[in-house]
Amino acid sequence: MVQGTKRRFLLASIAASGAFFVVAFIIGLVSSWFEMPYMRPDGTPDNAPIRAAGILIMLSPFIFVLLTALVFFTTLSLQSIRRLTPRASLTVVVLASVGIAVLMASGRPFGWQDMLYYFCGFALINFLLLGSAAWTWWKVAMRPNRAAHSDAREASHLLSSSQSRAGGRER
Repeated sequence: MVQGTKRRFLLASIAASGAFFVVAFIIGLVSSWFEMPYMRPDGTPDNAPIRAAGILIMLSPFIFVLLTALVFFTTLSLQSIRRLTPRASLTVVVLASVGIAVLMASGRPFGWQDMLYYFCGFALINFLLLGSAAWTWWKVAMRPNRAAHSDAREASHLLSSSQSRAGGRER
């Protein structure tokens, strides 16, 4: 494998983690506008959501690094088995979304309907987060390198123009 490929994959993995966090931030803002204030059974306000957000903010650098490494090594392993395609990326996103949703919904104590609601919610949120990360990774890692090989780029332009003329005469 070429060293430039690993560098491009690493940069794409960092961009994918950034996209994950941007979408998570947007989802957090939208959900905070629609949520009711949390109250304890005795009527006093509860600041649990604020504490949870603070903990996530403190852990976000570790989550960012972990997510970057996970994306990087997943794509390297997909490339090593020659399965690095958009379909394979979508498959990984769907499987991860469903797997995380099953883990998050499995401990719900209020019956199968409650578990189903939580499963669908977690699966959708995870699909949005991981899907945006996978799309960003693909756009960054698979973009054409315009700076390298200007001679090859000129040759491809000449080849494509001659092929289009030849293709026009055939039909």
